[in-house]
Amino acid sequence: MAAPRGRGLRPGGVVRALGQLLVLVTIGFGVGLLFGIVTEEPELLAGHLRGESRSVALESGEFSLESDGMSAPVAPPSRSLVPTAELIASAPLPPVAAPRTLERSIPRAAGVDTTNIPVARVTGVPESARRAARATPGWSIQVGAFSERAAATRLAEGLRERYPVEILPASTKGSRWRVRIQPVPSEARALEMAESLKRDDRLPTWVTPMEGHSGS
Repeated sequence: MAAPRGRGLRPGGVVRALGQLLVLVTIGFGVGLLFGIVTEEPELLAGHLRGESRSVALESGEFSLESDGMSAPVAPPSRSLVPTAELIASAPLPPVAAPRTLERSIPRAAGVDTTNIPVARVTGVPESARRAARATPGWSIQVGAFSERAAATRLAEGLRERYPVEILPASTKGSRWRVRIQPVPSEARALEMAESLKRDDRLPTWVTPMEGHSGS
């Protein structure tokens, strides 16, 4: 007994069936999308059908097209910066603490032995003039006190070309070598010289009567 013959698919039947299936899926998707819009946003759809919809133009500065077709936001302009000079001028300066002694700030002269230098050589004032000055009242400006004589000598050498400088030796153990500008004829002149030393040489100053005198 021979087997029944069935109809075979034509060569283009599979492609035609797939095309019809794709059309049905597309129509179903469109109907579902339209149904969703009608149920969720009926007012938006009605306004679009009445011609009330409008297009919105974007500003040219907000987005820029790149080479790959994607848009990227443009960074907003940065705030104006305050000039550096104004920042420096407006910033408060930190307080500067005065050094306790001048011994740290005065460099030692390498290879110079100052321990045996006599006082008359350091001051640059003749001994006769110093003896005459001691006989008259006067004022003194102290510009430093050091635990070592070498440090006091270095400071005195830097001032001797402009002022009559003397080094008062340490009288007792633990006392300091004092560097003083003396004699000064009047208290007013001593105060004026002290201000100049503070301003020009950055030295701490104390105006006192010379030792052995009560002042003029």
